[in-house]
Amino acid sequence: MSDSVLLDVMKKRRSIRRFSEEPVTKSEVMELLKGAVTAPSGSNIQPWLFGIIDDQKQLNKIFPFSPGLGGKPSCIIVVCSNRKLAYDKGGKLGRDELAIMDISMASENIMLLAAERGLGTCPVKSFNAQAVRKILKLPEYVSPDLIITLGYPKNETKSPPKRKLEDVLFYNDWEEKTYE
Repeated sequence: MSDSVLLDVMKKRRSIRRFSEEPVTKSEVMELLKGAVTAPSGSNIQPWLFGIIDDQKQLNKIFPFSPGLGGKPSCIIVVCSNRKLAYDKGGKLGRDELAIMDISMASENIMLLAAERGLGTCPVKSFNAQAVRKILKLPEYVSPDLIITLGYPKNETKSPPKRKLEDVLFYNDWEEKTYE
């Protein structure tokens, strides 16, 4: 049985850390964000916010506070959550867990669509959130949770790492290791 088109895209998606100088257009980014907001949302809170940073001066302000950002992407998407909205709609669970779950699923949608369209991405968590909040002039209740680098890959091809499904699978309880 052959893989589905979606599974092929999932296998194609790699963390790209070197980008060409070719800019990503605003319309390309907007198409990715259309996919982001189709992601599931716990209790339908939809706490996500997406900051598109493609101005070089603004990127240069963020780079020093983001050791995980590399390869000079022409654009980054700062994925944020509105923690006040999440709390108002879902209480402590909404703010502390569902918001992170929601931005994670939205981020994966962005990265899969990007891979399908020949764009490279890399999710980055190693950044100073307070510094990024200040640079982007975000209110206190908006949490910058993840940065996704975005651009055209620069001569970078990566093979997927070897993974064995049977090494990460169990049925019904930990002791039952039957895979048939």
